[in-house]
Amino acid sequence: MIIVFDNREKDEYTFGDIVTIKQKLDAGDYSIAGLEDRIAIERKNIDDFVGTVIYHQDRFHEELCALAHMDFAAIVVEASLKDILDHRYKSDVLPLSVIGAAVAIMVEYRVPIIFCGNRQLACHVTLTILQRYASKHEGGIAR
Repeated sequence: MIIVFDNREKDEYTFGDIVTIKQKLDAGDYSIAGLEDRIAIERKNIDDFVGTVIYHQDRFHEELCALAHMDFAAIVVEASLKDILDHRYKSDVLPLSVIGAAVAIMVEYRVPIIFCGNRQLACHVTLTILQRYASKHEGGIAR
């Protein structure tokens, strides 16, 4: 398995011994080489997530539509729901508004949002999803 990360991704994840390549992805920030049109993971830190789902919904709509047409896609957030509820982000938008926007995305686009708690766990979750998908769709060659 070779992991592809989007060439616009800043501060990309590293995955130990797993080979990664940088290229433009049509949707998401991470995928698997050869399966870029079938699986995508969109990564967000807490401030980016809040800003995107509250203030940039129109721009994010196109990305969500592309993710919704994937075989599997998810949004991985480097924060917990408790971080949202405790207002640990820069925007003054209310926590329940952020949660409402997240629920709307999951229902309307059928794209799960995984609140991972921190960057390290978000990286691990991203890798685990990609490995699981690869093992299912590449004949078990995920490592």
